[in-house]
Amino acid sequence: ISQDFKSRVGETRYMNTLKESNAGGGYCHAWFYRRFFKPVRITEEQQGHAGMGLDSYVQWTSPIRRFGDLQVHAAVKRYLRRKRVNELIRNGLQIPPGLTDCDLGCPV
Repeated sequence: ISQDFKSRVGETRYMNTLKESNAGGGYCHAWFYRRFFKPVRITEEQQGHAGMGLDSYVQWTSPIRRFGDLQVHAAVKRYLRRKRVNELIRNGLQIPPGLTDCDLGCPV
């Protein structure tokens, strides 16, 4: 746990409550979690994005809109996965094991 979480006990407790209750289907927790994002470091070097599991990431908007960027990235990734799964099904091929409803944004 980072120092930021330790020093903000009340906010952390509330955030955990949102997560445990799955309020808003998890969106309330995700929205509240943005308070704990680390400040953006703009560099010329290629960097990954830990939250999205990407080796490379380009930020194209201002830091104030970063949460929205994450939502758009996630939606695009789900769309592309669904498109690929539909192609596999049409071609009679096996769907990769381990895909979840969350990975696709719909029931598997």
